Amino acid sequence: MNTNKVHNGKRAASLVEVMVVLVVILIGVFAIIRVFPLGLGYLGTASRRTIAVRLGQGMMEQVKSDAENLPDAVTYTYWDNGTPVTVVSEDPDDLTNRADGNPYFSDVNKTRFIQGEAIKVGLPTPGNYASGYFHNVKFGPIYMDPQFGDPAVAPAGVNPYLSVYSGALDARNSQAESTNGQRSPLAYRGALRSARSYVLDPGTDGGGAYMLVLPSSLDRYFKVEYLVLVDDGSDDSGLSVRLETEQLLIPANAFAWVKLQNVAPNESISPGSDIVTRTFRRLPAGTTWSTDDPYEYKLASANISGAPGSTSYANLGQLAFNPAGANFTEDVAVGPRAFVAYVDYAVLDWHIIRDDRDVPSSLPDVAGAVPVRLSLAKLKRIGDTNPDNTFYDGLFPPADTDPTANFDIRVIRLDTGVVLTQGEHDLRSTTDANADYWVRDGKGGTWDAGLVYLNVNRVQPGTPIRILYKADGEWAVALQKAVATYRAWNQSQLGRPPLSGTDGNVQFGDPTRFGIEGTRLYFARSEVNKAVTVRLELVDAAGQHTRTAPLQVPISGTDGDYATADLSRFIPAGVNDWRVVDGAVKGVSVKVRVIWKDRTIDSAPWQIQDMDSYVTQGVVQ
Repeated sequence: MNTNKVHNGKRAASLVEVMVVLVVILIGVFAIIRVFPLGLGYLGTASRRTIAVRLGQGMMEQVKSDAENLPDAVTYTYWDNGTPVTVVSEDPDDLTNRADGNPYFSDVNKTRFIQGEAIKVGLPTPGNYASGYFHNVKFGPIYMDPQFGDPAVAPAGVNPYLSVYSGALDARNSQAESTNGQRSPLAYRGALRSARSYVLDPGTDGGGAYMLVLPSSLDRYFKVEYLVLVDDGSDDSGLSVRLETEQLLIPANAFAWVKLQNVAPNESISPGSDIVTRTFRRLPAGTTWSTDDPYEYKLASANISGAPGSTSYANLGQLAFNPAGANFTEDVAVGPRAFVAYVDYAVLDWHIIRDDRDVPSSLPDVAGAVPVRLSLAKLKRIGDTNPDNTFYDGLFPPADTDPTANFDIRVIRLDTGVVLTQGEHDLRSTTDANADYWVRDGKGGTWDAGLVYLNVNRVQPGTPIRILYKADGEWAVALQKAVATYRAWNQSQLGRPPLSGTDGNVQFGDPTRFGIEGTRLYFARSEVNKAVTVRLELVDAAGQHTRTAPLQVPISGTDGDYATADLSRFIPAGVNDWRVVDGAVKGVSVKVRVIWKDRTIDSAPWQIQDMDSYVTQGVVQ
């Protein structure tokens, strides 16, 4: 009997083989596990890019729908000891921080000075300022020095942090000669049709420059901008040019020539370079409006208060205007038209997100709450950790206010300017039924999901509101745009190189001006990557003049401290001379820039989403 066992031909696996197989499997598993964070990272980056596109589109749609009221310019400006300094030689794409780390002048906050935001003054607005027409500036909160931020006190003269003025006045007989201020003003009375007219003596007689306006029962301030020509005694090419801006006080009931202080007897004003606007008079809160002079306004919002002795530069930017402007005719020859005020101010911080909403009419819960979803989730809450490992103190920088008196969310009624009161809400009941809106903790709440809950028992559906907050990732949404109208640096030298005066170093000093050299237009460096339209008048060898249709030209080049637009392709062979029609170039480009950081570390580079478009905008009138 054979006792040998019969095997089925299968060999058992050894322990070593099992270990090898396990190692191979683990290597594959680890490789797959490592892919997940990378993939999730890509998904997160794509998600944030989608959010950025949505934010940019939201602001761009607002810009397009309200193009006629767009600001005249958005410039790179900061303050030095209370004096606004406009930077013209910097690239607007530079997002680095200032050396002092000041958040007001870093990344997109460098370009934030709004010039010429238009406000159509209407009838009185019901609310806190029922006696005046109420207006929230478009991009508030604004940067306001504390000495100007008290509504009860109206500083004399001009406020450099908040300037309110009329449109550009109409020059009448700008070649008038006042004979050193001695010729009777009555000789020019017929040229002064209304409060929008003025007569300028440019000073070509060597007696200095003077201005004449109609008398008023109140003191009036005017802002006068002009180019001064200084003749070195040689020829036209020896003229040097400088830009001057001064505030001119016309005393009450005075009908007399008023001397411009910045034009010496051996100087004169370049013809057509003068721009005159009338400054609105600021009244203290509670003061009665004038019945015959509508050029008045009041500050309706005080600077955000902090601890005693602290300094706050944050103001909501709420204004009230004399309602007499709603029925006021500025120019009797033109007839009735909208009474428009223009305002200059600095955006406090583009990182403060502004969601303008109407309270929805959806069905409220048992406590009367209607949810409003914000543009961003993951809101920053006081006490959160910042990217630089400091603690978040609220909407306004900690140097400005006491953190215990700061805010991480503010909701304002746009129709009355009332700051709404905040309470807590748990979706079933409320600890404060008298709150105008509620916030909610936890998952799906206010800070995590970006939801606030409006109390429709106190704030009716359809009420326009503005919700202010910041979001994790240091998000910011900023507006950049070309100047509505660039005016020639020196109209008397069009077709000549105005950038090469006697000293060879004439500086613009104003981003709203342009110069000509060769076949290129020169702009401030801060205007690079924008676009303009220009009409040219061409002169051929036979002396024939032809005008082009409006030409769209990008400001795409640079030359030292200047940005340039090349016109060579529009000036054909055989053209002996050319000029810019009317000495003005129209800016047409507008850009919305969204920036954020993908990583919560201070060294992370900014991620950027730009949206460019073109708008048709009128000149400040």
